[in-house]
Amino acid sequence: MPTVLFLWIVTLAHCALAGSVCHKPPEVPFATVDVDKRVYEVGEEITYTCDPGYSHQSGSRKYTCPLSGKWSINKMRCIPKKCPYPEAMINGIVQVIDLNYQSVIHFSCEPGYILHGTDTSQCMADGQWSGKLPECQPVTCPPPSLPEFGVISYHKLTLGNESVFQDIIRFECLPSFALFGNETATCMANGNWSDIPECRYVKCPHPTGIENGFINFEVRRTYHYMDSVDFGCQARYVLDGPRESRCEKTGSWSIKPTCKEIGTLLFWKTDPADLTPCDP
Repeated sequence: MPTVLFLWIVTLAHCALAGSVCHKPPEVPFATVDVDKRVYEVGEEITYTCDPGYSHQSGSRKYTCPLSGKWSINKMRCIPKKCPYPEAMINGIVQVIDLNYQSVIHFSCEPGYILHGTDTSQCMADGQWSGKLPECQPVTCPPPSLPEFGVISYHKLTLGNESVFQDIIRFECLPSFALFGNETATCMANGNWSDIPECRYVKCPHPTGIENGFINFEVRRTYHYMDSVDFGCQARYVLDGPRESRCEKTGSWSIKPTCKEIGTLLFWKTDPADLTPCDP
C-alpha cells in the first residue's frame, strides 16, 4: 500500500508539472522576443531585443518560464537612439525640434541664398542623419544693363564671371556726361540689380568774367560737365573765394570768386574789437 501511494503522488506531481506552461510573454514597447511562440515550457528562456533605432536602457533582457506558469514582471525599457546635433549651415538655418530616432530636421537659407540639396534630413536607426548637409549658395544676378554713355567697374565677392548677391558695381560717365542717380548698384536678394543710373549730356553757358578780374586762358567755345575756368584779379585786387568755377550737372557754374581791393579786404577781415583807438 505505501508503494502504491508513492507512485500515485509521483504521477500526480508529474501531471501537475506537465500542465504548467507559460503563454505569450508580455510585450515590451519597441522590442521583440527571440522565440515567438504561443506556449513555452517550464524552464524555457526567452530574450528581448530592442528594435532598430532603439537602445536598451533598463530592466532585464532575459526571462525564464517558472513553475507557476506566470512570467515575472517585465521592467525592460527601450528608448530611441539620438542623432548628434546637426552642423551649422553657412548662410543657412537648421530647424531642430527633436534629435530622437525618426525625427526630422528642416533646412532653409537666409535671404539672398538658394538651397542646394535636400531641405530635410531624418535621424536613422544607426544614430546618423540621412543624406548630406545641403549648401546655401548666393543668388545670381544677370549682367547689369549699362547706362548709355557710361562705364562700370565691379566689386565682386566671389571669383568668376557671374555676379552674386551683394556684389557691387560702380558707374562712371564718359566726358561731358553727368551721372544722375546712385553711383553704385547692388545685386539684391531677389536676383535683380538695384536702380541703374543714367548719364546725361551737360553743357554750361559761356562763363562770364568778374568785376575787377578776368578769366585765365579763356580759349574754349563750349564747356561741359566738370570743365572749369580759372579766375584772376587785376592789380591792387586779390581773390576772395574759390579760384576756380566748375560746370556742374545742373548746367550752371559753381560759385565764382570776387576781387577785393587789398586795403578794403584787410579792413573787412579785421575784427573791430582788435582795433586800437588812436591817442588824442
